[in-house]
Amino acid sequence: MSKNADVNAEDSRGRTPLHIATLQGNTEAVVQLLSKSDTELNKADKRNTTPLLLACLYGKIDIAILLINKGADLTVYDDNYDTTLHIAFNEGYKKIARKIIEKAKETGKLKEILIEKNRDGVAPIHLAVRGGHKELVQLSLEHVLKDDDSDDDDECVVNYGGGENDDTPLHEACSAGHLEMVKMLLEKGAKINVTNRDSETALHHACKQNHQIVAEFLSENGADIRAKNDEELTPLQVATNSGSFETIIGLLDRHRNLNTSLTTSDNQDTASELLKWAATENKANTLQLLLHHGTKLHGLSDDEIAEFVLDAAKKGHTETVAALIRWKRSDVVNTCDDMGNAPLHYASEAGHDLTVQELIKALADVNDTNFYEAHEQTPLHLAAANGWIRTVKQLLKANARVDKTDLYEVTPLHLACKNGHIDMVKLLVCEAKADIVLRDKQGLNCLDYAIDNGHE
Repeated sequence: MSKNADVNAEDSRGRTPLHIATLQGNTEAVVQLLSKSDTELNKADKRNTTPLLLACLYGKIDIAILLINKGADLTVYDDNYDTTLHIAFNEGYKKIARKIIEKAKETGKLKEILIEKNRDGVAPIHLAVRGGHKELVQLSLEHVLKDDDSDDDDECVVNYGGGENDDTPLHEACSAGHLEMVKMLLEKGAKINVTNRDSETALHHACKQNHQIVAEFLSENGADIRAKNDEELTPLQVATNSGSFETIIGLLDRHRNLNTSLTTSDNQDTASELLKWAATENKANTLQLLLHHGTKLHGLSDDEIAEFVLDAAKKGHTETVAALIRWKRSDVVNTCDDMGNAPLHYASEAGHDLTVQELIKALADVNDTNFYEAHEQTPLHLAAANGWIRTVKQLLKANARVDKTDLYEVTPLHLACKNGHIDMVKLLVCEAKADIVLRDKQGLNCLDYAIDNGHE
């Protein structure tokens, strides 16, 4: 420099001596360069990176502080639109971040820099919360909230949405499980039930990530446990889908008196609704938790449990069927609907052989007939009519009567012939020794059924 060298000369990457000195951590060289009045402090290289951005990225703390004190532009951003504060928070350099915050406060740009979004829509405040930098977030909010007279919650830093789903700082804190951060944000005015673009609350996020203590704290402080996201799922349902079993138990423990503290608008018990949903959606692990949990769920009647079993049997939800019948060891397995169909009828009709196996194991009556309106048929009639080989084998192994007749004296073999299930006919005749000469009330035998229905 004593020879009047160009202090702003650029290399092939567009980097000046100040860039290079910063990268190498050469504090003495940086001091000398900054002493020259013609040194361009905010010169950007070909990647749109200034010396301060480099100092933030590579953790050159002393140099970053020198550059900031010299007046380096705090609002510059790189090709990803990351500002100095984005980078400092993202890389975890708290000393640099603190210095940027203090300087931005002095220049009146703190709010601007806290909510400046990068290419991903994420602001520094979100990164700070995500990283658990509670002291720096608190310092920032204390400074900016004093000067923030905005009534628009979307523009208020503490409720500012960002990222792909427009998550607020509270969403970020709950996703990361930072309980103390959550407490501080609420103290600073964060709205506990604010939703993101997917209509998810902070409680949804805590439940999704199985942050039990955070979820419990939110529920105790006014979080809506009934709030539904865009998929119509409550926080407890989100917890179920995510396997957040500790959180489910924790929330239920916090609300023992479910009938009074967790009621929906139509006065239905939220926990009972969760049980019904878990049974309907085949969430067997959560279902077992709910059934064995010490709540008022134990007041469910046999009829209600039977309804769940019937629905699960129709859908082939074997795990759910098993959980329900093992918990309620009464004759619920043989309870039927208004057509006289028991769970085994529905599982057999649909060919859910694993479900059939579970029901048989629970001593379901394999020769039970449904009501007059349904022709007084057995599960074997229904399975044979639909050609379910494995299901029929299981029923026969459990001593289902192969020649049992229905209201019209029709046998399973008649139905198999009627519908053209040749393999079923072979099974019933050759292995189960079904009587091929039996006739129905109209005098038709199995051969007549096959011919009359074009299965010659």
